[in-house]
Order: sequence, then structure tokens, then C-alpha cells
Amino acid sequence: MEDAEAARGKLTDLAHERTTVEQQLDELWKRTRRTIREADGAGLNRREIAALARVSPQTVYKALGRAEQ
Repeated sequence: MEDAEAARGKLTDLAHERTTVEQQLDELWKRTRRTIREADGAGLNRREIAALARVSPQTVYKALGRAEQ
């Protein structure tokens, strides 16, 4: 069994890693939203956007700030 100090260190490392991943996900969502909006502005339909971005149609509507139609 590990000692308490080693366990604390591992938990702290995991917390830092989780924070980094959450920041990366936030940045990915911002880029995804921006790109979906650009694609919408270029005239792509929402189903095509969803398929190309590999996201759900609900995600497309969320990115566009619109209720599902």
C-alpha cells in the first residue's frame, strides 16, 4: 500500500491534468462553435454540418444559439 504522501501527489497530479483537459475542451468547443457558424453562413445545411463535424444536430443548433427546428 502506498503512503499518504504519494497518494496525495497522485491526486494532485490528476487534478492538474483534469484542469488542463477541461481547458482544452473549452477551447475545442469555442472553435467548433465558430466553425459551425461559419459553415452555416456559407449555406451548408445543418445535417451536413453535423455529419461533417461529427456532432449531433442538437449540438449544431446549440452552437447557432437556436432552438431545434
